[in-house]
Parts: sequence; C-alpha cells; structure tokens
Amino acid sequence: MDLPIYTAGSAEFLEMMLNASAMITGSGHAEDLAKIGAILGLVLIAFQAVLNNQPIAFQRVGVMLVLYMVFYGPTTTVTIEDTVSGQVRVVDNVSLGPAFVGSVLSTISYDISQVSEQAFSTPGMTQYGLFSSLNTLTRVRDALRNRWRCSSSRPTRPARGTACRRPSTNT
Repeated sequence: MDLPIYTAGSAEFLEMMLNASAMITGSGHAEDLAKIGAILGLVLIAFQAVLNNQPIAFQRVGVMLVLYMVFYGPTTTVTIEDTVSGQVRVVDNVSLGPAFVGSVLSTISYDISQVSEQAFSTPGMTQYGLFSSLNTLTRVRDALRNRWRCSSSRPTRPARGTACRRPSTNT
C-alpha cells in the first residue's frame, strides 16, 4: 500500500523526518517506549480506579494496545510529492500511523487548496503563475516610485516645500 503525502515546501526535510521515524520504529526502541508507556498507563488507570472507588477499566488498556499494534506494527511506503517543484520522493518502512495521518491530512488540504485555487483564481493564473498579481503590483509600485525623482531623503513622498523634478523626456 502506497500512501501519498503532499507538501508545499521542502520535500527533502519531510523525507528526512519520515526516514528517522522509520529508523526509530524499526530498531526496536519504539517497543521499549511502548512498554514503559503501557506500564505508566496501567498505574494511572489503577490510581483512578482506587480514587473513584471503581473497578479497574481494562478495556481502556486493551484499546490502547490494539491501537498501538495497528498504528506502529505494520509499515508502508510513502511517496512525498512537492506541489511547488514537482519533486517526488519515496520513503519505505514508515509506520502505518504517521503515514496514514500524514496522507489523510495532506490529501484533504491539497484537495481543498485545489478547489479554492479554482474558485478564486484569475483567468491568467495558470499561465503566469500563482504570484503573478503580486509581481504586477510590485512592478507598478517600483515604476511609480522611480517616475519622480525627489530631492527628499524619503523616496515615497516628498516633504512639504521640497521640489520634485520630472525626469527629462528629451533623451
């Protein structure tokens, strides 16, 4: 089973994080941590049972163990797709828990952003890129700033009483 994870940033960093997760869970250290967590959970549930004067709820411990076995037992392959650069990276032996959660959340986010982009985009957005309107505004701002050369130290607005010269047009 191959799970896709979409990212709008550094696919290399996400690949390193998933590789680290695969190394930690594959080395056996995760099982040791799970055993310690299970013992602490049993102690906490026992204290709650004593304080509430109720029997120990072993079904909570059972649900915890089943969820751990489902999420951190089997492994899967994850494909990381960078939506900006189009890079695809593959990571093997990732635990099902982090891979499933990352895949579901990124797929939902990616689908929502595609629908929003379609709904709110301008007609030339696909031809000129996502930030074409921002680039146009920046060019207009720069053109308006450079049109008048002022003797003031502030380039955007001259102080009162300073003379502005219009650039010569007879070049």
